[in-house]
Amino acid sequence: MSVAAPRYRPNAGALIFNREKKVLCGHRVDIKGAWQPPQGGIDEGENPVQGAAREMYEEMGLKATEHVKEVKLLDETISYEVPPGTWLEKKGYIGQRMHWMLYFYAGEGLPPVDLSGLGGEKPEFTEVMFMTWEELLQSKLGFKRPLFERLQQIAEPEIEQYVASV
Repeated sequence: MSVAAPRYRPNAGALIFNREKKVLCGHRVDIKGAWQPPQGGIDEGENPVQGAAREMYEEMGLKATEHVKEVKLLDETISYEVPPGTWLEKKGYIGQRMHWMLYFYAGEGLPPVDLSGLGGEKPEFTEVMFMTWEELLQSKLGFKRPLFERLQQIAEPEIEQYVASV
């Protein structure tokens, strides 16, 4: 009798940063005090870059070709497990395997977001702001905190290098 390997849901996130090396995060509709970048499941037939662009559009109304510049897909994926009783567990997943795409916002202030929930999706965020890594890590991340700690370790040098070149 063979045992099935644990299933991680393929997921893509859009890490949007500015000249100050801050990352654009949304305040989650469902968890007061929780902030995070746009992210979600990769649809059938999508690659991680396409998934990140779609999630960025659906959750924040931003388009990679119009509002931000594509920088790079991070080489490392980050997996995390979810606590028992989540909707992911009910779908047969033990967690998510995250791919992160970096985007640069060259404008001043905030980009022109639309938080109404586009592409038939419900709204994910009530507001957005650019945050330092420390501010993001201090928000209510719960079981996702190790994910964002690792994301900082791998994304921060890439962001530093890109900002130094513009």
